[in-house]
Amino acid sequence: MTVTTLKNLYNEYLRKEEISDAADEAWENDYDNEELERAFDEAYREQAEAMNRVIDGIVEITNGRIDKRTAHTMLLKGRDALTSLFNMAA
Repeated sequence: MTVTTLKNLYNEYLRKEEISDAADEAWENDYDNEELERAFDEAYREQAEAMNRVIDGIVEITNGRIDKRTAHTMLLKGRDALTSLFNMAA
């Protein structure tokens, strides 16, 4: 895993998160709409998969010095720091 690959995975996660958030908002505005519910479910699943790829990438690139739990916390609570770090890298 390279820093560039991890950065790309992170950016993909951010895109999937935006899509998921938009799908969630659309469904909340029409919560009886089963099509919107399915669209949200799919978008959320894709976001979770993208998140797991980033978490696994952080663990891999640090040779396990950062574990999955810490990587998850970094992704959710340290987003500004991660974004700054990736912007400085590659």
